[in-house]
Amino acid sequence: MIRAIAIVMFAIVPFTSACNRVFGLASTDLIPPIDGPGPDAPAACPEIGQPLRGFSTQRALHTATGVYFYSADEQEQLAVAWEISGNRILEGSPAEPVLGVATFDNTPNDPKRPRLSPEGDQLFVVNTTPSSVSTLELYQRAGTTWAHRATAVMPFNINSGVSSPTRAGAAPVRRMVSERAGDLDEYIEGANNTWTVATTHLHTQFEVVAIAWPHLSADGLRLVFQAKQAFADPAQSAYYSDRSSIDAPFRAAQLIYPAPGPNIDMPALSADCSRLYASINGVIYVIE
Repeated sequence: MIRAIAIVMFAIVPFTSACNRVFGLASTDLIPPIDGPGPDAPAACPEIGQPLRGFSTQRALHTATGVYFYSADEQEQLAVAWEISGNRILEGSPAEPVLGVATFDNTPNDPKRPRLSPEGDQLFVVNTTPSSVSTLELYQRAGTTWAHRATAVMPFNINSGVSSPTRAGAAPVRRMVSERAGDLDEYIEGANNTWTVATTHLHTQFEVVAIAWPHLSADGLRLVFQAKQAFADPAQSAYYSDRSSIDAPFRAAQLIYPAPGPNIDMPALSADCSRLYASINGVIYVIE
């Protein structure tokens, strides 16, 4: 009886394969299982125009005293932080966020607000000395050090920092954004590390106030920043917005993580939209 069942089962396999050929379907013979996302896989970025899921759980990545500015490349394999007390730029990863102090072949006078390119090979640093001039210093990774490549004198004050640039090739030219007087200037890159303002996104289009610390996604279509719903709000929370194309206006902002008391400073969204990085009271957190 058992032998008969086995014969029948083996006979079914070529029969179903033949059916597939008859009806124009792909054969299923010896196709290995697909190792794809399961039901517990991290949430992917929503379709443009759809709301981003909220975040609720925060975990400290770095708890040393000081105020840190966090930036990561697209693979989240590298992080850069700025410490006010020593004006040092530190390198690391989300798992071990401080591996050591970055070394430069031409140290900025007052290195602040570093931003990595999505590829992780370039570092943009705002130089605020003298304070009357805002310059953007471009460094290129050279082994274990950063080699100075160019200095850009920006048309407007960028002492509040810039976002990471978009990925090379995501648009005809790279973009980055910077806050100015509560609105967002969007810059486009020219030759020799020159940046000009392509457009200004007013806070009214986002339906929030007090915008600060913008973070632009590698494709330039998603944006997170800290802001308030109204000036009377006690603290700035994390907001999200997107747009249909690189030249389209951003949509009204969505609250994605309310301030837990102190401000949500310098929010940054992971490439797959599953994690939010932010500084709260001088501590870098990953929020999921």
